[in-house]
Amino acid sequence: MNSTRTLADRFRTQRTDRIRVDGIEVVSMTEIVLAKDSVLEVLVEDSRPDIEQSLRVRSRSGTIEVVGTDFDPSESILVLAETYPAFEIGFSSLDDDTGVLQLWNSWILGDGEHAWVGNSGIVVEQLPVPEGASDRMRLWCSDGLGDPDFDDLVLLLTVGPRASS
Repeated sequence: MNSTRTLADRFRTQRTDRIRVDGIEVVSMTEIVLAKDSVLEVLVEDSRPDIEQSLRVRSRSGTIEVVGTDFDPSESILVLAETYPAFEIGFSSLDDDTGVLQLWNSWILGDGEHAWVGNSGIVVEQLPVPEGASDRMRLWCSDGLGDPDFDDLVLLLTVGPRASS
């Protein structure tokens, strides 16, 4: 890879949200289809210790909630990896039977949040689906700092049924 061009430069100049880096597909964000009666379980498997890493979640089709928290379902939700190492995301309201969640990584540096700059990107690894679930993947996230390092934030995502209340 040409080290003078960042991932963000490549996404922008190629006008795409998917590029190939050393033969591996890298995305700027990923989308997950989630049924009304399902939740997305998120487990932080690893996180860069010196820079606060986070996951941004936005709904394209309903109001989302981070189950068990009082997050405001605004345009997008910022979930800090260090503060919430495991959580569930679901829809609190949805007009159709399914909705789409958009997810991307960000990081806190100084007094601000940053995303989609420098060498920010995500490698999506599809995993075997456990019994009772409908999808499982691991997100390998590179923050935008320095060379691409897809170990900056590692998340295990599982789509499964919402627990009965």
